[in-house]
Amino acid sequence: MSVDIGSDKNVLLTNLSVKRIFYVLVNEFFMSVSGIISYTKK
Repeated sequence: MSVDIGSDKNVLLTNLSVKRIFYVLVNEFFMSVSGIISYTKK
């Protein structure tokens, strides 16, 4: 049982880290896109 719980915790941690990296990448992407749009509008 304890091994299963540990593996579940590891899966949750990896899912959280993957989501965090994904959100950071999306945020950086939107920031760069908005920067390009504002640069082309000038």
